[in-house]
Amino acid sequence: MADDPLILRQISEGRDRTRAYLHIGKTGGTTFRTAAERVAAAEPFRVPLIFHHDWTVPRIRAAFPGIRISFVLRDPLERIVSGFMSRLRQGRPTYQSPWTVEEATAFLHFRDARAYLDAILSGGEYEMSAVDFATRSIAHIRRGYRFHIPNTATASKWLGSVGTLASLEGFAQKLLGGPVELGHAHVNPVPARDILKHYGADELDRLRRHFADEYQVFNEMIQAAEP
Repeated sequence: MADDPLILRQISEGRDRTRAYLHIGKTGGTTFRTAAERVAAAEPFRVPLIFHHDWTVPRIRAAFPGIRISFVLRDPLERIVSGFMSRLRQGRPTYQSPWTVEEATAFLHFRDARAYLDAILSGGEYEMSAVDFATRSIAHIRRGYRFHIPNTATASKWLGSVGTLASLEGFAQKLLGGPVELGHAHVNPVPARDILKHYGADELDRLRRHFADEYQVFNEMIQAAEP
């Protein structure tokens, strides 16, 4: 059984312990959770247990054997850029989450997301060393798809629903068992696409290859969710 007080509170409220929603950072989770909390206030049995950023599929399955786990995905490169900018702002304006020492060090070197991406494209030894440190230090980048889903081969045993940002409303309605009202609770002041539009097709391909492991998890989970 989980000893996370947030999970224990949800269980005590009577939420559905057979289903889980795993909040992967920068995938519309704040918007979904806000809607889910409104539903849970009146009908908690409609709402799955909601697991936050530090949870992984193996950890959830160990605590709740047999549970079906759902989540939302977005293009890995967009998610990484959005995550970089979110942590650069320390989660503001919605949250106030101070940098760790490691994040502060990474942001001393990379003052914005383009500097981080440009360093990847440069391929220089010094630049790539700094990229590796930042990738392992910045929370939303470190806790990527591979962190949350280390083994995609077992998906058939635990996978529930998989949504995308574009299908977030339908995903929420399916998971919450009826119509829901979605707002826009937490969006980046500068969309990730506005950063990525500065790069040409070849540069974007090189960036995707750098994050090939994230794309592998993303693609395999999308395929596993297809009917």
